[in-house]
Amino acid sequence: MMNKIIEAAKELPVRADVDVLVIGGGPSGIMAALAAAEDGAKVMLIESRSFVGGNMTIGLPILGS
Repeated sequence: MMNKIIEAAKELPVRADVDVLVIGGGPSGIMAALAAAEDGAKVMLIESRSFVGGNMTIGLPILGS
């Protein structure tokens, strides 16, 4: 038998109505958001930092170089 957690009902505000929500503004997130937008989807990209680019912006060395 699986345990269950029961939560009380609550109201949450909806900030935006989008077709695709991308979490993370690294290279993959940016490309995913761009591809969805080019296909006509209403897209929102959320990034925790104040800039996009992910680890590529911090000078991450490329492996093998």
